Amino acid sequence: MWRVMAACVLSIFVLGAVPSCFSAEEPDCAFQCDPAGGGEQCPDGYSCLDDGYCHKGAHTGACNLP
Repeated sequence: MWRVMAACVLSIFVLGAVPSCFSAEEPDCAFQCDPAGGGEQCPDGYSCLDDGYCHKGAHTGACNLP
């Protein structure tokens, strides 16, 4: 019985650790926005600049998006 419990605890630990390894890539700019709207439509950590795109953090370069 204790082996089953140990296996359950171990599997819970392993499954709990898997999501912490995942890190989604956040591009410097990838979302369109309306600069006149104040940038509320940008995700957290992004701000809407005059080119009409949400820029991540301090990125102010051109967005080369199609």
